[in-house]
Amino acid sequence: MFDIDDFKSVNDQTRPSGRGRGSRGSGRLLRETIRLIDVPSRYGGEEFAVLLPSTRLREAQTACERLRRAVGDHTFTSTTFPSASP
Repeated sequence: MFDIDDFKSVNDQTRPSGRGRGSRGSGRLLRETIRLIDVPSRYGGEEFAVLLPSTRLREAQTACERLRRAVGDHTFTSTTFPSASP
């Protein structure tokens, strides 16, 4: 599980005109970062989860670090989604 700070408020602000750009953008980032068998999900307002089937602990740690870096290295804007804390 991970959290993108202020995701819900920015996504809600862009929904009428941007049709939830934050949700689409975060989904794209997740899909580009995880394996095809992994299952990404928005868990709450700003929380996300990724199910990692058939994954050993060491592999899960590697996947989490890869995702943390992808979110931390991504340049977030109000037209894609809000700032994230690494």
